[in-house]
Amino acid sequence: MLAHELAHDFPALRADAQLADVLAAMVRGSLPGIVILGSNNRPQATLSLPEVLDLLLPWPFRESPNLANVFPDDMADRILLEAVEHPIGELLRPHFPDRCWVRGQATTLEVVTAMVRQRSPLAMVLDAAAGPGVISAHSLIGRLTQPHDPGCTGQNAECRW
Repeated sequence: MLAHELAHDFPALRADAQLADVLAAMVRGSLPGIVILGSNNRPQATLSLPEVLDLLLPWPFRESPNLANVFPDDMADRILLEAVEHPIGELLRPHFPDRCWVRGQATTLEVVTAMVRQRSPLAMVLDAAAGPGVISAHSLIGRLTQPHDPGCTGQNAECRW
């Protein structure tokens, strides 16, 4: 299987969406990650849930985690609530690792290698002919294990276990 055959549409939000909207979309859809679109409506980033949570944390707490111990719970809540009001694009930092991108002709082995290397549950598929798409680790594993699941029939069967 090639990446363009596995790619599908995936929920995406524009970079000007608030972090609260990103978190709500991920929770509502039980998503392992989300695609962030740039101002040109092209994929800018894929973010896993831990990366989105990382965006909640102000820099001083990353530098000195013990600092979190000195704030009472109401102040701690306020700090996080202020963070969720920021647009996700403002919070994306240049030091974030290169996102998980694969070409449309990439093999499943290349896709898995990219996901593992980037520790990403999502791989963006860049295919000039078909346009961009996403492969989630969940859908990739489902396709790879489908022949071994006696409850699955046909190429488009939806398997649950």
